[in-house]
Amino acid sequence: MIEDSKGQLSLEYLLIVLIGILVLIAITLPTLEFGIDNSMDMINILKIKSESVKITEAMNNIYYNGVGSKRTITVDIPKDTILHFNSKNAYFDYLLSDGDIKRVYLNCDHDLTNTVLLSKGVNKIVVEWSIDGDKIEIHP
Repeated sequence: MIEDSKGQLSLEYLLIVLIGILVLIAITLPTLEFGIDNSMDMINILKIKSESVKITEAMNNIYYNGVGSKRTITVDIPKDTILHFNSKNAYFDYLLSDGDIKRVYLNCDHDLTNTVLLSKGVNKIVVEWSIDGDKIEIHP
């Protein structure tokens, strides 16, 4: 009697390949998730920074145009953010997906001590240097 063992051998190869694929998925999936989280953090930081630069440029234009100047801008923010101004700097803190806080600085051409809450979504911001005031004000 001749014994046929080719079917058994094929099944063992399939199981070995299946286990190899499962190990590969178990290794690459957490790495991929980590990479996606970091990419989304960087994309959001760049979006917020780009929109914050619009505000600081408006402030600089108001500062150079002088008393009585006013400018209205629209910014689209991907996440609730507080924009702080102090001693010729603007900055915001961003909570990263791993729990750390990233502080991003922007330059301004003048001193302003103020905080602006930028809500997620589209915000209409009024930057003005009123005639009777001695400083630039930002109104969300």
